[in-house]
Amino acid sequence: MVTYKEKTVFLDFLFKKAKIESAYIAPMWQWVLTQAQELTPLRFEKESQTKEDRIEKFEPIAFVMSYVFWVLRKEPELNADAQSLYDYMFDQFEIAMREQGVSDVRVGKEVRKFSSAFDGRRASYAEAFEEKSLKNLQKSLLHNESWSNEELEKLCKWYEKGQEETIIAIAKENK
Repeated sequence: MVTYKEKTVFLDFLFKKAKIESAYIAPMWQWVLTQAQELTPLRFEKESQTKEDRIEKFEPIAFVMSYVFWVLRKEPELNADAQSLYDYMFDQFEIAMREQGVSDVRVGKEVRKFSSAFDGRRASYAEAFEEKSLKNLQKSLLHNESWSNEELEKLCKWYEKGQEETIIAIAKENK
C-alpha cells in the first residue's frame, strides 16, 4: 500500500514542485508543537475527531508559531526560511487531517481556512510583539479565542520569559 507521504513525494516530483527546506524546519516545528502542548496540555489530551478539536489545538500552535515567525523575520539570515516553515506547518496540518479521515474534498478548504486564520492571528500578535505590550497581546489573544484564565496566564508568562534565543539557537544549530 502506498502511503500519503509517498504519493505526495511522487506528485511533487511529477509536477517539479520545488521544496527547499532548511534543516531546522522540522526541529523547529517539533519545538513549536512541544511548546503549544506544554502551554495548553488539556487541549492536546485527546485525539482530534472534529473540527472543533482541531481548532482547539490550532490556537496555541498559531500563537507559538506567530512568535517564531516574528523572531525569524527579524534575523536577516533566517528571514527567508519563514516561508518554508509556514509551508511545512500547513503540510503537516493537511497530513493530520487526512489521517483523521477528513475527506479529500474538505481538506483543501479546511487548510485554506486555517491559513487565513493563522495570517490574521500572526498579524495581530506581531503588533503586540513589536510594541512589547502584554496588554495588547492579551487583547489579541482574547479576540481570537476563548482561553481559560490559566491558559492566558501561561501564554503571557511564556511570552514575557522570551524565547528568542532558543528559536535562533534551534535555527542556527540545524542550519
